[in-house]
Amino acid sequence: MEAQVAQFSFEGYRIASASINIDPSFEKPGALNIGFNVKGLDNSKMKTFLLSIVTEINDEEGKVSCEIKLDGKFKYEGIDDPKVKKSLFETNGPAILFPYIRAYITALTSLSGIPAITLPTINFAKSISVEINTQS
Repeated sequence: MEAQVAQFSFEGYRIASASINIDPSFEKPGALNIGFNVKGLDNSKMKTFLLSIVTEINDEEGKVSCEIKLDGKFKYEGIDDPKVKKSLFETNGPAILFPYIRAYITALTSLSGIPAITLPTINFAKSISVEINTQS
């Protein structure tokens, strides 16, 4: 039996930048405001897709804030249908990368001497808009 090559594969990720600001009076996180800015670059010639997710987290009192930029790289083969690409790039890509963002934020906050912030799981199909640029 011959192994099938995946049409869409995750090649890896990198934390491009990260920052945390903590007010000295901060004790524990309350309600969090979470925002995402998601951009992608489809290089159809190289059959690669680069996805950047900037995640911003602030507590409701403004005493702690984090901003993380994570870049993920994907490869694809034999996917020419724009609807299929759109689905993979806008839904699957962010869903694959989010656990890395989530784990990084938990580690960053817990290693900063404050109670760890653990983000909730997110359904990217319903809540995130991805700006995709194409490069040939």
